[in-house]
Amino acid sequence: MKIKTLILALLLVSAFGKAQSITKNQGFGVLTGSTYSTEFPFLLSPGVLYYFGSHQLELGLTFNPFNRYYQRSIGSSLSYKYYPNQRSTKFSLYFLTQVGYQQNDIYNYYQTTKQYLHGNAGYGFEVQGYAGLFMGTHLSFGLYSDRMVSELPTDAFHDCGFFTDWDYGVSFQFMLGYRW
Repeated sequence: MKIKTLILALLLVSAFGKAQSITKNQGFGVLTGSTYSTEFPFLLSPGVLYYFGSHQLELGLTFNPFNRYYQRSIGSSLSYKYYPNQRSTKFSLYFLTQVGYQQNDIYNYYQTTKQYLHGNAGYGFEVQGYAGLFMGTHLSFGLYSDRMVSELPTDAFHDCGFFTDWDYGVSFQFMLGYRW
């Protein structure tokens, strides 16, 4: 009887003890965010994430769900986040770097395509929720270059390559996600 009680006590301690509440150090997750920036008025960006230690990588698709019927806007982004005070607290601050590509097609009388390459760096925070849920926001600043190709028969709209001119931008993003 004493051995059965001891085994039961060990099982209960291992099942409900502190070893079960340690924050997982690496894993995957999903997130979705809405971005407001100087280049694009609104973008929705679902994606996947991989976290390890105080680092997080995110890969996402970006699009504008409110485009007019003759427009299409789609792109991708890759983000890296560094949490200097770890991610295990309820309120976590992070540094962010992000690179992305966006293509806007306008199908009217003359088809026009505008492509963007952008890079941002910023600072943000996350609030950890229940069972892996989180929400966060960040503000970032960066540079972007664009390229425009049009069928419009004027010299002003001929193919202008990337990196011929640069502009700066500001971006604000709100996101919801889940880590497992």
